[in-house]
Amino acid sequence: MKVSDVDDFMVWDGDERVAKFCDGEPCTSREEAIDFIKSWVVPHPWHRAICLDGKPIGTITMSRGSRSNGSACLAEVGYLLAWQHWGKGIATTAVKMAGREGRI
Repeated sequence: MKVSDVDDFMVWDGDERVAKFCDGEPCTSREEAIDFIKSWVVPHPWHRAICLDGKPIGTITMSRGSRSNGSACLAEVGYLLAWQHWGKGIATTAVKMAGREGRI
């Protein structure tokens, strides 16, 4: 993801159907979204856009995981996908691709 993807990012991040699955609050303005992308998305070591026909329709992240008892697990994978694309196998494909690329 790049800052130039901000308008596409706002489509899913600002959607209540998608946002209810997020830990944080959705960005409420373009400027807030740009700041979020610059401060969190871009520097994240493994945060990728999920694209369809070259256009971002969601994101997927992979982070070192931890279990609730404090023991380490290999990774945590999280994704967000614009609701129009739910139920089409896109997130499943993205998770499989992340597993291959991230070696989980």
